[in-house]
Amino acid sequence: VGFGLGGVLSNFLTVTLTTIPAYLLNRAWVWGKRDRHRLTTEVLPFWAMALLGLVLSTVLVAWVETWTSSPLAVNAANLVAFGLVWIGKFLVLDRVMFGPHVHFPEEEPPDGEPSPGRLAVGDVGTSP
Repeated sequence: VGFGLGGVLSNFLTVTLTTIPAYLLNRAWVWGKRDRHRLTTEVLPFWAMALLGLVLSTVLVAWVETWTSSPLAVNAANLVAFGLVWIGKFLVLDRVMFGPHVHFPEEEPPDGEPSPGRLAVGDVGTSP
C-alpha cells in the first residue's frame, strides 16, 4: 500500500512507530501530566490499548486486503478499528487514569469550590 509494502506490514510499522510519541503527547497535552511516568498505571495500560488497536486494525486491514488492494479501503479499515479502540481508550484514560480525581485532591472539585461538608478558608464560625 505505502512504499510498496502491503497493508498489514504498513499498518504494523505505523502503529509501532507512533505509539511512543502518542503516549507522550497524550500524557502531556491531553491529560496535563508532567510528573514521573508510572509503569503499572500509565505505561502498561496505554501500550495494552495500543496493542489491542494494532491487533484489531491488522485483522481489519488483512480482511479488507482480501477484497481489494485500494489504499483508501485499507486506510478506512485502519481508521474504523482505531476509532473503536479510541472510544474505549478515551473512557479508560480520561475517566480512570488521568481524570479529575488524579489532578485534584480528594473531595476537592476542579473549580476550587469546597466540597459539601468542608469549610473554605474564611468560613470560620459558619456551619456547612
